[in-house]
Amino acid sequence: MEPEDFISSFEQDPSATIEDLLARDYSKRNFDHPEWRDALSLVSQVAQSEPEIGEQFWAFIDKRMEYEAQAKELRQAIIEGWAKASATGINGNVMARVASQVGIAESARSVSRFLLEQVNKLIDTDETPMLAAMRRIAFRLWEEQVRQFTHPKGADLVSNVPLHLNSWPGDLAHYWTVEVDRRWRKHREGWAGLSDEEEDALTQLLNGPRDALNATQPALAGYLFFFFAADEAFAVENLLPLFGNDETADLAWNSYLRHPRHNDKLLAAGLLDSTIAEWARLDGLKGSQVRAQFFALVISIISFAGVSPESRRALLDQSVLADGGMHEAEFAQAVARFLRGGKVDGGELWERWLRDHLAARLRGLPRSMNNEELTCWADIVPYLSDGIPEATKLLSNSSIGLGKQAISPKFPEGTLSSHGSTLIKHLAERIRKTTHRNYFTSHYVNELINIMRKTLGDVEVQPLIDAASEKGLISGNTDD
Repeated sequence: MEPEDFISSFEQDPSATIEDLLARDYSKRNFDHPEWRDALSLVSQVAQSEPEIGEQFWAFIDKRMEYEAQAKELRQAIIEGWAKASATGINGNVMARVASQVGIAESARSVSRFLLEQVNKLIDTDETPMLAAMRRIAFRLWEEQVRQFTHPKGADLVSNVPLHLNSWPGDLAHYWTVEVDRRWRKHREGWAGLSDEEEDALTQLLNGPRDALNATQPALAGYLFFFFAADEAFAVENLLPLFGNDETADLAWNSYLRHPRHNDKLLAAGLLDSTIAEWARLDGLKGSQVRAQFFALVISIISFAGVSPESRRALLDQSVLADGGMHEAEFAQAVARFLRGGKVDGGELWERWLRDHLAARLRGLPRSMNNEELTCWADIVPYLSDGIPEATKLLSNSSIGLGKQAISPKFPEGTLSSHGSTLIKHLAERIRKTTHRNYFTSHYVNELINIMRKTLGDVEVQPLIDAASEKGLISGNTDD
């Protein structure tokens, strides 16, 4: 049955419509007939579309003891429907019914979803009785359910669906964050930080049982930049320590790095020190994407933040020293990706830190460089603008071939017209030093030739063609 059909039938005969839905035998699995979960989904959709019908349905099952076995799940389905309903359809009766389920452990997630969904709908609204009622429910939910919350022992807490995005304590942390944001939007003038109520709620979320904290702490850590702006003292005292504590750092960083933001004041308050220290914990960052975000954060700090030369050097040295040099090539690749994105002036970064760092690496400081890292650093050359001549000179005696998975460069505007001949010489030399042949290398070389030919012409590009022919990398001359 479609929600529209149920609503139409309900308007004609409410009792008969509900009776017909609940009296069916859902115990037999039959692909041609709806299952119990389909019935719950229907109830949820109806409550979303017509919150008042959800109220009447709730009242009906309250009176009919024969449906007590199904009542708990039906109430949860109704609440989940109300969560998605327009805020204008949520009245005092609805709020009272939601509040009535706070003490039921199985309903905690339905209640938390309701709070989070509805506060997001009210983000641009000033104070209302509904918002006040939601805050009371949020306090009660934490107080009455936190001791009962558990997650499976050994669960992966930093998976693609982390606990803070898949639990009621996590929902509650996100709810209070949105509630602070909502109030801040309405009180920009004279904003004085967190209210006593908000600080009380957030402090509770950061000091509960360990299982619950595994959801709430990373949820709030992910909003570090926001809370530092909203209430610096609170963030410094309660959130920044999460990034440096061995027990909480993995969860905090994995959450924060999904959308990392920083400014000089936040870095000076402690985030910079924690970032330097985090190099020693990179095995706690789950997945290459999260680790790439950490590298991007480091690159952003050393490129744009107002940190001291000593702090910049500490960050760069750790990229080479951490885990015995395990991340040195990966970090160099991240720098190349950063420059290739085309949103920064590579020449400025060359002057700011890249020249000194590359020169140090070529001298074997702070430890010797392997060929993989050297190859990755050579990949930054096309993006260095007026730093290209100096960079190619630095690298000229290093015998650097192409990487096995080379990515064709996106030459910044004006690069080929200004430094085309220098790049031709540099890239031809790299092709001649290449010791492998495969599809990726051949594709890179041929695409490189085509890109440069369009701007520089056949004569200028001929050294590239000659080098590629010598190595058997012209189209049709590759092997696996």
